[in-house]
Amino acid sequence: MPNCDLEGARIVAERLRTSVGTAVFDGLPKEWRVTASVGIAEIRRGEALSELIARADEALYEAKRSGRDRVNAYRQAIAGV
Repeated sequence: MPNCDLEGARIVAERLRTSVGTAVFDGLPKEWRVTASVGIAEIRRGEALSELIARADEALYEAKRSGRDRVNAYRQAIAGV
């Protein structure tokens, strides 16, 4: 999301997460609930795209470990950096 800071990305990701959670998916039993976990990170000056993706991926797995169906932004404290 070019020209979007971490907070802006979090807002968009929360909207996406909520939309997935309230969507009706044809062919699925009504009692099934679809959820989404999202990890986000902000690119750092001079950082390779692969590094950004790795940090977002780390934030995603932290969201899943923390209970799923949530948005988690990468923070340096997560990685201990």
